[in-house]
Amino acid sequence: KVDPYPFYIGVRKSKEGFGKTNEPVDFDLVTLLSDETEQVVPSLKVQVSKIIWNNVLKKDENGSYRYVTDSKEEVVEQNVVNMATAHGRYQFNPKDWGEYIIRVSGPALGNHSTAVKFYVSGPWDSQSWAMEKPERINLKFDHEKYNIGDTAKLLVQAPFKGKALIVCSTDSVVFSASMDLGAVSQEVEIPVTQEFSPNAYC
Repeated sequence: KVDPYPFYIGVRKSKEGFGKTNEPVDFDLVTLLSDETEQVVPSLKVQVSKIIWNNVLKKDENGSYRYVTDSKEEVVEQNVVNMATAHGRYQFNPKDWGEYIIRVSGPALGNHSTAVKFYVSGPWDSQSWAMEKPERINLKFDHEKYNIGDTAKLLVQAPFKGKALIVCSTDSVVFSASMDLGAVSQEVEIPVTQEFSPNAYC
């Protein structure tokens, strides 16, 4: 077996949840061999980019109108992390809200690289995602799992402003709220109660 890379890089957010503007977002870094043993790499290159979405309403050959979406990445930060061990940490301080991607790569050309997308919450008063399916509403929770007594934060990404009905249920409705989406993206706080156990769906 021949490995294409001399080592592999792992990256993850240190804590679950959405980031906040002007507050540090931490990432854990690790470097490993293919057999998952730790391998010290003196330095890693880090690049953080903001994802910018462009949505244009175009007329197709059938005379129907549809959204055409493309995205670009705008580099906001580049750094080198010195690694004394196989484990390291990188801290990014976002100045603006939106969707970001962090890429971590080895010091040499052709080394392994990895990436993680993350969100930074804010006023959410302008479009920041694809609208190729404008009839779809995207829902994103700030955590994968919750304990009873937690407050879940739900990011509602709607194509247009308007009224929304948020419902969470098991075999019955355990939470519902009607709200006006004053922005095309908005956070909703949902208290997690005993009725949500063992699983609930929104």
